[in-house]
Amino acid sequence: MKFLFSFFLFVSNLVVAQENQMGTSVSVRSGWSPYDIFIGFEYQKQIHQHLFFSAVELGARRSFYQSEMYPRISLGWNYFLLKRDKFQLGPGFQYMYSNLNVGSENESLHQWHEFDLDLRFQTNGRIKFYVFPYVGWSSENYRDAITETKVSQGTIGYGCIIGVGYGF
Repeated sequence: MKFLFSFFLFVSNLVVAQENQMGTSVSVRSGWSPYDIFIGFEYQKQIHQHLFFSAVELGARRSFYQSEMYPRISLGWNYFLLKRDKFQLGPGFQYMYSNLNVGSENESLHQWHEFDLDLRFQTNGRIKFYVFPYVGWSSENYRDAITETKVSQGTIGYGCIIGVGYGF
């Protein structure tokens, strides 16, 4: 995790000679997965065809009996294979981490690590709109309240993220 964060900061501070090949933007984004809804902020740094992003979001379980809010952070990279005047399109990779403290007699912290492939479609200009569906491996870790043993379960996860941002 520290390596990914350090790598993102390193790439974000690279100096590129051609100013029109470099861009920074901040956006509001909303994410959907089968059981959760998220809303948060995303920071993007684009250097040529490479887009590096990080996001902080607040999520809510979609079921009424688990209406707790919980955080999620994301780090990712996209490579725009198709880059036109009005839009860009390309595949990418993202890592997402979230945790939820499930309220019970014995407090239990559930952690999710997600490693996803995505396909981002993004408009160009000062105001940016983007959407990217993703699919990948999702790992849930928690301590069983009855047996007090650590449990890890993995599954295929998927979802979609949409956002609107301002480039400067």
